[in-house]
Amino acid sequence: MTARSDRAAVGLIESLLLLLSSLRASILSPNLFETVSWVKIQIETLYWSVFGRSRNYCDQSNRQWPCVADKGYYGQGPLQISWNYNYGPAGQAIGFDGLNNPEIVARDAVISFKTALWFWMDSVHSAITSGKGFGATIRAINGDLEFKNANPGAVTSRVNYYTSYCSQLRVSPGPNLRC
Repeated sequence: MTARSDRAAVGLIESLLLLLSSLRASILSPNLFETVSWVKIQIETLYWSVFGRSRNYCDQSNRQWPCVADKGYYGQGPLQISWNYNYGPAGQAIGFDGLNNPEIVARDAVISFKTALWFWMDSVHSAITSGKGFGATIRAINGDLEFKNANPGAVTSRVNYYTSYCSQLRVSPGPNLRC
């Protein structure tokens, strides 16, 4: 790590501890939901201000859903949709301008969850109902970022969480757990 990244990491940790202290102090508050939401927003804002967005996720070759200048199509929302070719059709299906206003997915809770449900039904649901297994859901959600052994640690972590949840629910995880 460089000196800059060391300072950034220490600053991030100190800020997270402060935010967690605020959360702990308000656990008994009648406004717990608002407090948790505030802390989540502050942590995300802090993280991105320290580390920045890692990629724009703009596929310049996609002519159907062209990127808009100065817009970022990085992961936002409960399922973290990314790429212009997801924001465009999500917006069209749900009723917002996904290419010109992708940041609304992070700002508007209703659009955020509608986007997650749209992505799930459009891209992931069939992987489950077709019997392709959990590995197909990893591929549907993360594509080549984790498919074809591109990030085996992340895949292993996802499979471990999934099998743990299945065990707790006393259901079989089924076949084909990996991409």
